[in-house]
Amino acid sequence: MTEQNWRPGQTIVLQDVWDGKLWSARPMKVVEDSGGRIILWKPKGTRWKVPVTPPVRPKADNRGERVAQLMIHRDWLFEDREWDVSTLWIIEEGRGCAILASWFDDSKFWGWYVNLQEQYSRKATTLQTMDLALDILIDSDRSWRWKDEDELKALVTEGAIDQRKADQIRAEGLAAIADLENNAPPFSEPWDQWKPDPDWEAPVLPEDWERLE
Repeated sequence: MTEQNWRPGQTIVLQDVWDGKLWSARPMKVVEDSGGRIILWKPKGTRWKVPVTPPVRPKADNRGERVAQLMIHRDWLFEDREWDVSTLWIIEEGRGCAILASWFDDSKFWGWYVNLQEQYSRKATTLQTMDLALDILIDSDRSWRWKDEDELKALVTEGAIDQRKADQIRAEGLAAIADLENNAPPFSEPWDQWKPDPDWEAPVLPEDWERLE
């Protein structure tokens, strides 16, 4: 069967999946779906589902440890959260990251963000991946720095992933930085000037957001 592209303005669900179990769910507006690249829009205020520690066991003080323990025990519950910054997600087929462009409330371009994650798996109405803790912050002047290195270290220390996997995650981040420094797409493209369609309503999770296709 021929794969059908999603249309601009369509709402899909970006699902993080860990060890065959849904980890989080984000409703996203499709901006572009072509040539092995999917671009999604998640405006500020979008409500999404995040994993939290169940009340039957103590919650670790350190976020990295909490995440690692959830991944190991596989006992998380879901909680509603509101996304705090308007963000465009640019996801390339075969890449272990998403490149995010973000804006302040006054629509001024904030900068880029590299979200390290598993390569995506495309379904009929969902895009499945898994966040891998480590991130990169890129300011509007293109200076950059690692984010959440302590969380990646906690995943290794607690045994959620091994050091080889952690090294692969960091290598993917360095590949994204090489693209930045070489002014390769998407950094060479005018996404900082992009505006969402004013007729788009905020994306909302469907009733079957927990279903894994």
